[in-house]
This record gives sequence, structure tokens and C-alpha cells, in this order.
Amino acid sequence: MIEITNTTNYRVPRQFILKTLKHSISYLQIKNPVLSVVFVMPATIKKLNLNYRHKNKITDVLSFSYQYDKNNLEGEIIICYSVAVQQAKEFKYSTRQEISRLLIHSLLHLIKYDHDIAHQAKKMEALENDIIKYLRKKI
Repeated sequence: MIEITNTTNYRVPRQFILKTLKHSISYLQIKNPVLSVVFVMPATIKKLNLNYRHKNKITDVLSFSYQYDKNNLEGEIIICYSVAVQQAKEFKYSTRQEISRLLIHSLLHLIKYDHDIAHQAKKMEALENDIIKYLRKKI
């Protein structure tokens, strides 16, 4: 089950998000996902970032993993849509490409990948790129 909530003034591409997550989940061979994806405004993500990560700044995405093993995944992905739009312009991507990248990145965090340790960062980045290539064939 994947639930999408939009608390912004932006129009969120729901079908694209669902397809991105479903294909990414399939690629990662995750069974029984229960995911919540929430699109928020900068003030909301800043408050969440302060409360949960003790960083008093706006961020692009937050991931909260509640349960993960090979058979079950339960988690929440919170994306600041306006930051995604801004980053897409900076990176010369479409907004959809940036949202896809953020969803994949967050999904990997939910299944315990981390980029704070150098060797894990390389592995995580390589897997992100593999999933992006895979999605190009599917979406």
C-alpha cells in the first residue's frame, strides 16, 4: 500500500509517483510495502528536520523507517516540493526526475542504506543510479 498526501499548493504527479515507487520496490524485491509519501511546504519540513534531526534548516526530503525486513517495509517519505522544484532547476532536471531521485534515495534510506559512511555512500549512489536506469525502461 502506498498513500500519497499533498499539503502544498503544487500539483503533485500522483500516478508518476506510484509507478516510480512500485517499480523501485519491485527492483529491490521488497514485499508488503506500506509507505506514506507526504509533500510539504518549507516551514513544515524545517520543523520536522529540527525535531527529528536537530538541524534547523530546510531540507529536500526526510525518511522515517518504522519496520524493515525482506518481507515487510513500513515507512514514511516527506518531500518538500518547492525544494525539489528548485533543485531540479539547479541540476537541469525536470521536476519529475528530481522527485523520482528523491523517492529512490528515500526508499534506500528506509531499507537501511546510509551515505554518511564513505563505502556505504558509494554503494547507495550506485544502487540509486541502477534503479534510475531501470525506471527509464519502465516508465
